[in-house]
Amino acid sequence: MAEKSRRKKKGEEEKPPAVDLTSFLSPQSEERAAPRVQAFFTEDVERMIVEEVTRSSGGVTRSELYKRVTGRGVKPVEFYRALTNLLGKGVLKRRFSPELEEYVIYKA
Repeated sequence: MAEKSRRKKKGEEEKPPAVDLTSFLSPQSEERAAPRVQAFFTEDVERMIVEEVTRSSGGVTRSELYKRVTGRGVKPVEFYRALTNLLGKGVLKRRFSPELEEYVIYKA
């Protein structure tokens, strides 16, 4: 039995990618918008979090803080890394609110 090799032969040209059936519906498929999320340094994200917590006098829920900071273009992983650093340093504290059923972040 002769097996077909999936490797590209030296003289063989590469086939163009298959076209999606719905590609004609979006004429701007080639020009995609730049992603809203951008890279930030951890110190910048920490500064944003502290500013948001200081704005709210009694503290802010973790989900609300997440919405505010990621709305500014911060990646979720950068947000959680910075929040963990701030909690570890003792700059911020958290407590569980049974009424809201989530953590409330406040300034130490």
